[in-house]
Amino acid sequence: FFDDETMGCTNSAPKKNADDKSLDPIKMKKTRIPAFDEVFGNAADPLNRLVDLNNAVDEAVTSVKESAAALSGASQMRLEQSPGFKLVDIDEEGKETEVAGEALDKVKADGAGAAISAAESRCTALQEALAANEGAGVEIRRGRYVMTGELEDESKVDAAVAAANTALFNVRMELMKANAEAGLRGAVTEIKDKLTKAAENARIEVTLNDNGSINIGLGGGFNVDLMPAKLRQAWDALMSVVEAFTQAAEAIPGLTDELSALANQARELGDTAKDAATEAGLSGMAIVNAVKKTASNSQTLAGAPAICSTLVATLKSAGEDIKAAVE
Repeated sequence: FFDDETMGCTNSAPKKNADDKSLDPIKMKKTRIPAFDEVFGNAADPLNRLVDLNNAVDEAVTSVKESAAALSGASQMRLEQSPGFKLVDIDEEGKETEVAGEALDKVKADGAGAAISAAESRCTALQEALAANEGAGVEIRRGRYVMTGELEDESKVDAAVAAANTALFNVRMELMKANAEAGLRGAVTEIKDKLTKAAENARIEVTLNDNGSINIGLGGGFNVDLMPAKLRQAWDALMSVVEAFTQAAEAIPGLTDELSALANQARELGDTAKDAATEAGLSGMAIVNAVKKTASNSQTLAGAPAICSTLVATLKSAGEDIKAAVE
C-alpha cells in the first residue's frame, strides 16, 4: 500500500536498543505515474512479508531472553490494546500478578524507572495521535504495535507508533538487564539449567538444518505438561524460535529472488521517471516529486536483498548460540 509522504520510519523516535532488530512496516510512496505505482504497489506485499519474517525471528529470540530472565525473578511487560502496558510477575502455577505499588517502585528504583516513564509518555502520545486521526488504530503483532486503517497522511501516527515501540522494547531490555550481557546463549543455558533441576534426566536436543531452520526437542522422557509455569513459558519461547526460524528459512530464497527482480525493475524505472511523469500528464513540481518518490521507492527495494542476507546470517548465528548452550 502507499503513503504519500513517509516510508514507515521517523527520525523523531527514540534511539533503538542495539538488541532491537525489528523493522517498521514499509510503505511505498505514490508517484502518480500509474505504471510505476503498479510496480511499487506489487512490491509492498513481499517487502512486508520480509518485515514480518524478520520481526517474528526478533520477537522469538527476545522472548527466549525474556523468559530466561523471568526464571531468575525478573518481571515481564505485557502490551495492552489501549495502547499501553503493564508489568507482571508469574508464579509457579502460571498466575500473573500485576506489579504495582511498592513492588513497582522497587523495579523503577532498580534502574527501569527512566525507561518506564519514557514508555508511558510515548504510549500517551500514541493514544493522542490515534484520537486525532479518525480511522486509525493499532494491533499487536510480533510483540509490537502496528498501525491499522488508512489515512490520507499517516506520517504522524507512524511516528507515534515507531516511538512507542522503541520505548516499550527498552523497558523489556531494562527488565532483563541482569541477564542481558549473557545474550541468547546465556538465556538458553539458564533454561537448560532450570530444566535439569526440574528433572535430572531432562535435556534439550538441538539440530541445525542447512537452510537455517532449527529443530528443538526435549529428551530424557520429561513431560512438557509437567513443567512449572515459568519453565513452560521458556520452553514455549524456544518453540516459537523453531516456528519463526522455519518460516523464515523456507521463505527467504523465494523472497530474495522476487525482491531482486523487483529491485532491477525499479532501477530501470528510475531512468525514465521524468519522461513517464510527463506522459502521465504531470507538470511542474508534480514531475519533480514523482522523480523523487521513484528514487526513494527504488532505494527501498534495492536494500531488500541485503535484509534477506542479514536475516539468513541471524538464523545461522542464533542457531549456533542455541546449540552451543545445550552442549
